[in-house]
Amino acid sequence: MQKLYYFGMAIKYNGNTKTFYLSGKSFAYVFGVNQFGYLQNYHFGKPVDVADDLSYMFVPVERGLAASIPDSAGRHNGLDTMPLEYPFFGGSDMRHGAFLSVSDTGLRQEDLRYKSHKITKDKPSIKGLPSLRRGGQTLIITLASKAVEVKLFYTVYEDCNTIARRTVIKNIGYKNLKLERVASLSLDLPNMNYDMVSLWGKHCGERHIERAPLRKGIQSVYSLRGASSPHFNPFLALCDPNADERQGNVIGISYIYGGNFLMSCECDFVGGTRIYAGFPDFDFGYNIHKGESFETPETALVFSDTGFGGMSRSYHDLYRGYLINPNFASNPRPIVINNWEATYFDFDDDKLCKIVDAAAPLGIDTFVLDDGWFGKRNSDTSGLGDWYVNKNKLHNGLTTIINRCKDKGMKFGLWFEPEMISEDSDLFRTHPEWRMQVPNAKPSPSRSQYVLNLSRQDVVDYLKQTLGDMLRTHDISYVKWDYNRHITDVHCTLLPPEKQQEILHRYMLGFYELVEYLTTTFPHVLFEGCSSGGGRFDPSMLPYFPQHWTSDNSDAWARTFIQYGTSLCYPLSSMAGHVSVCPNHQTGRNTPLESRGIMASLCAFGYELDISQMSDHERAIVKTQIEVYRRDISPLILNGDLYRLKSPFEGNLVNNSFAFLVVSKDKQKALLAYMQGTSECSPAPKTLKLDGLNPRQKYKLSRVHFDPATKNRKPLGGFPSAYTDSFDTIALSGSTLMSCGVPLPSFGWDFGAVMYLVEQV
Repeated sequence: MQKLYYFGMAIKYNGNTKTFYLSGKSFAYVFGVNQFGYLQNYHFGKPVDVADDLSYMFVPVERGLAASIPDSAGRHNGLDTMPLEYPFFGGSDMRHGAFLSVSDTGLRQEDLRYKSHKITKDKPSIKGLPSLRRGGQTLIITLASKAVEVKLFYTVYEDCNTIARRTVIKNIGYKNLKLERVASLSLDLPNMNYDMVSLWGKHCGERHIERAPLRKGIQSVYSLRGASSPHFNPFLALCDPNADERQGNVIGISYIYGGNFLMSCECDFVGGTRIYAGFPDFDFGYNIHKGESFETPETALVFSDTGFGGMSRSYHDLYRGYLINPNFASNPRPIVINNWEATYFDFDDDKLCKIVDAAAPLGIDTFVLDDGWFGKRNSDTSGLGDWYVNKNKLHNGLTTIINRCKDKGMKFGLWFEPEMISEDSDLFRTHPEWRMQVPNAKPSPSRSQYVLNLSRQDVVDYLKQTLGDMLRTHDISYVKWDYNRHITDVHCTLLPPEKQQEILHRYMLGFYELVEYLTTTFPHVLFEGCSSGGGRFDPSMLPYFPQHWTSDNSDAWARTFIQYGTSLCYPLSSMAGHVSVCPNHQTGRNTPLESRGIMASLCAFGYELDISQMSDHERAIVKTQIEVYRRDISPLILNGDLYRLKSPFEGNLVNNSFAFLVVSKDKQKALLAYMQGTSECSPAPKTLKLDGLNPRQKYKLSRVHFDPATKNRKPLGGFPSAYTDSFDTIALSGSTLMSCGVPLPSFGWDFGAVMYLVEQV
């Protein structure tokens, strides 16, 4: 009789074949212990029958120049082409492994074989690192050599088609073990017939989509900057060559860590693919003494058989439900007015109060005071670290502006950059040793500032006390946390030479300790992350920062690219977007106020301009934008399903466009946003097919008029009007809207945008 044991719905174990079956709504992940004691992957993809033994999928074949497993009785029995769950350095596997270490005796090879496993109902926490909450069952497998234990954790989130993976390394036999390469996740796939999709970027141009077929060798994304960075996001996807938004198999890998990382795909000489997600093997080393353990960050592995749209909706549900701070995940966010682009460093109480006075009647509920309020901070050359109020600008401290906000029924927010220090600051004059720098070498400035060494506990404790005192003594409901440079001159005088390669990870542990303390001590305060915009926009920020300043580039057309790419992995509610002035301060481009409002409303919404200088007509538009956002848009941004209908990455400035459709979970209501590029003469008619609706339900489309004047606006130059409301009296079925679509307006001006509410009737 077959020895088949079932442990719940998500994780099943066949004791006869030593096979593990992990499954969600539409995926199966299958691996087992082979005859040699190695953990071998059999399948990751669409569901399979748990009664089937999938070990037949791998057929060992002798390979030229390949070594075999010792005492395996066959030259074809080598690790070089075997699909392994957690490969190690040395032996007969000559690919890049998931694990590499060196012991105090000089040994570098650990033969990691299956030792035991257990299945738990609850997900164990990760010490000192952010991770997904709760979750379903967790499978814990222990691999071991004579001196090292490696525990592999697999937590299944069935509702999100996700497996959360991580690793714990324990030194059980050496006096000291130095880790040089450690993966949270390693996954071997049987072929290389995939496209690799990544998110690359730069300052003011974050998270643009890059897609290319896999090729022999190694393709990777990484950061060596001390932060996840705008240049590569800790996200990868592998997809069928024909996969698009609606169809095709897609594997997503999202690394929940904000420091240096490496994510790679290695395609070997027989066409297999090995995925690595973990610490980089350049300038990384971590020492653990006998009896000590090292925990890796978590990686969220998603499978979709409904294209990129299905993958993204899984990530959005996962991060909203299990990662973003639950105090804010589904609750309406503040609508802010930020003074940065209105005043920069040049402000006083009068200027700030004028902005508050103009903002309050329009429905804006929070005023955020940005950089320049503290220390001797009249430019970006001084003051960082001195978190006390500059009374030359604000004579009564923060009291005047906070009281003005209260009088107008508004809340108050404040900007900090806690991880930085200026040479011209009282803090540096008192504690020069707190700056990250190499002894006897002049450190590299960036933006006239330097990094505080958060690998030091005394620095973390100082920031806990200083920021805590500010939040305790002032009525602050919102904090904008900035981080405007990356880390150079890496050294810590408190650590011995053999531990210097630990500093950047220790820095992140100190950062997580700091923000964990602040967000739990002040649970009513919404912390928004920022790093010169989106320079540290990664999953590990979400437990502390429910939303992140998506980019310093607030130009509406540039934001179509940034927000489209970001949405591949991150929910709309995690992005912050503001309406700013034109010409735009970053690009010099002019876009209509209505278009700027539509793009910003696809995020956590706000304004960044001197609203007191706007005309009455512009203020009327702003008031309407806020009313519509709060009533109709915000609930969908917080909880809806995103369907990307038009990509700005396809085409050129004249013929490309952007369209998002956000559908409520019950499919009763949706929001359609469309933006075109530049205007053209004699445009061809355009239609847009919707998605995600109930095919049997009738819907009505209503044009959202942000501008009171648009209802009577005449067509320009013979163009058809962009503001016809022909849908208002028509009820169409979901099947018709998804099969036939709706006609799109043609604008007689550049960067026109339109928004429709789609409601069941």
